Amino acid sequence: MLDSGLSARTVLHSHRVLSQNLKDVVKWGLVLHNPAAAVTPPRPERKEVVAWDSVAIKKFMDVAGGSHYSGAFRLSVLTGIRRSELAGLKWTDIDLRSGRLRIVRTRQRINGHGVVEGQPKN
Repeated sequence: MLDSGLSARTVLHSHRVLSQNLKDVVKWGLVLHNPAAAVTPPRPERKEVVAWDSVAIKKFMDVAGGSHYSGAFRLSVLTGIRRSELAGLKWTDIDLRSGRLRIVRTRQRINGHGVVEGQPKN
């Protein structure tokens, strides 16, 4: 799978799904052992995340300040909220009195499925 151009993370996820399915097949007595257990999946590459410093944030906000989305950009920069979490916000998730914001859903566009609502990561 790696030789065909798939990322190590994709191969790892595929291995996990296949291995879990084969565990079930062993439990059901359809095969004697799980051949995926003998395979060591690749380790996913760790990507270094580079956070913006205050100068980069100010420059971004200066440029984006006149945008229709400047409020969303500001919220994103100040909280670190993910794009899908930002898209999932509703007014009921915001308590202006207490200054609290609840992240309870995500929304994202998935090719072939349109806009899909889901659960946040954590």
